[in-house]
Amino acid sequence: MCRKHLQITFAFIFFLIAWPSAQAFTTLPPGPKPIPVETGLYINDILGLVESNETMTFVGTLTLRWRDKRLAFNPEDVGTREKNFDTHSGRVALARIWYPQIELLKGRGPRQVQMLHLTISDMGVVTLTEKFLATTEVHMDLRHFPFDKQVVEVALRPFADDAALVQLKNLTEFSGVSKNVDMQGWILSKFVTGITTVDSKLYQTPFSQYNLMIQYNRISTYYIFQVFIPIMLIVLLSFSVFWMVTDPLVNRVAISLTAVLTIVVFEWRIASKLPRVNYHMFADAFMLTSFVIAASTILATLFLGRLEQQRKKKYLSIFRIGYPILYLIAVAVVGVYFL
Repeated sequence: MCRKHLQITFAFIFFLIAWPSAQAFTTLPPGPKPIPVETGLYINDILGLVESNETMTFVGTLTLRWRDKRLAFNPEDVGTREKNFDTHSGRVALARIWYPQIELLKGRGPRQVQMLHLTISDMGVVTLTEKFLATTEVHMDLRHFPFDKQVVEVALRPFADDAALVQLKNLTEFSGVSKNVDMQGWILSKFVTGITTVDSKLYQTPFSQYNLMIQYNRISTYYIFQVFIPIMLIVLLSFSVFWMVTDPLVNRVAISLTAVLTIVVFEWRIASKLPRVNYHMFADAFMLTSFVIAASTILATLFLGRLEQQRKKKYLSIFRIGYPILYLIAVAVVGVYFL
């Protein structure tokens, strides 16, 4: 019984001795505040840019570098100038030291860290590298769709109390986007990185924010050949009613009505893939123009049916030439206005 009490006493004494030293490493590093933390974000792969809910899922590598003098050591005692930790041992080491808490701004759910690597140099310089999977919200301006260019922003900032105590610095050599990123329907144009200062009501003092801006250009070839050219051909074919004067009126109206319904189907096909926005897109204006011109051929056909033969020939000549010209001019005006 006494032996057991003696073991408990020694364990308690060891805990009291070890606790202050353990606490010292989990508190903020000594020195001036805020603590400079070099930050770099590299996009390894983009798994999807979903326009319907304006989100981007990507695989990234986050690199953080800071200095904690308490972690410095003598290389001769350790036998190396740098301590290296893999994913498992790195998690254990991070539980014993202070490290900056960084969050993904506008993230959908937490970052899923897949692997990490931690190094500590003899000078106390700590480098933490994390490979993670995350989903972030993106703002998309679709006014020029499908000839639009989208700028995707991925932002990082210190979390909670670290916001006022950490100053992010741009680690440019570990920032960027992989050239091998292949996203269907898009082509990478350029990217820029930078640090901005943000004022927030949540914190008393402004805090630093890391920004990675990526510009993507939409590959519009698909929409040109699958939507725009077919719609233009359908509208132009609806003008054939002006050359079918001898056919029954119901047949001519049916051709125009078929063209109108076909345009509605194409418009629904595009709208189902895009978010509901409170502004008009080029595609909307183009579809509406095509719809109005095709629908007006029904009224023109009914109008011609009520005219005498001599007057009918006069208006037929005007409609046969005027309608194609009117449609092309309308499409050109819409393009100039939106693009």
